[in-house]
Amino acid sequence: MLKTPYLKTERERPPRPNSPPRTPKNPYPQYAGHSGDSLAKSLTEELKKWDGSADVMLIIDDLDCYDAEKRKELFASVAKKIPPQYIVPTVIIGLAAPEVEAWLIADWDDTIGNRFSICGLEARRLLEQRGVQVEQPEDFPCRDENGQSAKISVLLQDSINTKCNIRYSKGKDTPDLLLQINPNNVAAKCPHFREFWRELKRRLEPATT
Repeated sequence: MLKTPYLKTERERPPRPNSPPRTPKNPYPQYAGHSGDSLAKSLTEELKKWDGSADVMLIIDDLDCYDAEKRKELFASVAKKIPPQYIVPTVIIGLAAPEVEAWLIADWDDTIGNRFSICGLEARRLLEQRGVQVEQPEDFPCRDENGQSAKISVLLQDSINTKCNIRYSKGKDTPDLLLQINPNNVAAKCPHFREFWRELKRRLEPATT
C-alpha cells in the first residue's frame, strides 16, 4: 500500500510529562501540499517502487471544488501504472470537499471544540459569519462574492487564530485533529465523505454471513 503523509515510520522519543501529543513527521515532505494533477504525478513516481505487498491502495485528496468524477478517474488511472509484474490493487479514493478541514468542521465537538474549548466556540461563530455552514461544510463555495478564490482551511485557521490567540497550523494541527474525528459524525454531514466511508468499510470489513 502507498504510504500516506503523517504515517509514523520511525521510533519516536517518549513525550515529556504534560506535553501535547506529537504529530508524526511527514515521511514525504516533498509532496506536502500536492493535490489533483500534482498529487497524481507524485503518486506515479512512488508507484515505481511498488513491491506488491498490499492489495488495497487508499488515496485521499482535497477536491477544491473540481469535478469529483474526473478526479476519481485521474487517480484510478494512476493506480494502473504500477510495475506490470504486479496485480493492480483495489483502489479506494476519498475526496475531501472542498478540503479536509471540512471533516474537522463537521465533527466540531470531537475536534476543534474539544481542543480549544470556549475560544473554539467563538471561532465557530466567526466561521459561520464568514459563510461556512458547520452543519453542511461541503457546501462551502470556492469563490467569494467578488469571484476571488476562497479556501475553507484559511478561514478556519484565521478564525481560530483570531479568537484563541494562537497560531493554528494546517500542516501540524489539522493532521493531529483528524485522528480525533468520529467518521459517523462526519458522514452524517458530508456526502462525499459518506460515500468514501461506506466504500472503505465495505472493502475492509470482514464479510459476514
